[in-house]
Amino acid sequence: MKSIIPATRRERVTNYGDTVVVKGKQRPTAFTVQKGDGAPMLITAQVEDFFVPAAAVGTADFRPFLHVEWGHGATMARSDFDVTFRQRIPLACSTVEVQAFIAALPFPGQTGRVPSVPDDARAKIRAFVSEGLDGIRLFPTRWITQTNLSAGVIADEQARLATLRAFNPATTESGASLFLLLFDQDSTPSGNEQPIDGMPLPFNTRAFGGLANLPLGETRAFVHGIAWGVSSTAFVHTPIDSPIFLVAELEQ
Repeated sequence: MKSIIPATRRERVTNYGDTVVVKGKQRPTAFTVQKGDGAPMLITAQVEDFFVPAAAVGTADFRPFLHVEWGHGATMARSDFDVTFRQRIPLACSTVEVQAFIAALPFPGQTGRVPSVPDDARAKIRAFVSEGLDGIRLFPTRWITQTNLSAGVIADEQARLATLRAFNPATTESGASLFLLLFDQDSTPSGNEQPIDGMPLPFNTRAFGGLANLPLGETRAFVHGIAWGVSSTAFVHTPIDSPIFLVAELEQ
């Protein structure tokens, strides 16, 4: 009969997961797993809390990350993974070492040196590894529909966007090209914001039908929230009153 070791005696067993709090530039270790034989493994990470001081918001794209080193025998591979909201990382190995940290990335179009992570930024991350793979391709999602708006907010906190599509009911051109822009923020854009993604927004003509569909691959992570706006320019948000119908799918 297999004995069950109480949680109070965790030092007696292998630690396959933990909750870590990252502050500033720290890189705490979440867990280390070493086994004799290689096998499929799955790392699951969930961000319980993420905070960037107001003075630093907008200076860089700060995100919660895991640094993962995995391998077998005398060889290791390594990579950094964005774990905003929740992330699953499938591996095949016998050794896994995981650290948590906050990354400072440049925004699209940002030039010059990227500022470092503020000392009072923090992230609380739960991470664990389990043997085997869950085989999940479909993940739980939530659908949001917004209509008759020219700008809006899909999520007001960290989230992963799985699908975004919209259509423009306007049948005649207003003299300007239109673009549907996405922003990593928790408030409705008002103008001059820098988008992180976007696509042309055609008019509802017989040739185009007014439909816009943004290809995302698996998902795209947003740290502060997901906002959108119709714009007459592509590289910066120039608001224009052209209400659309928008549908978004968010990972749960």
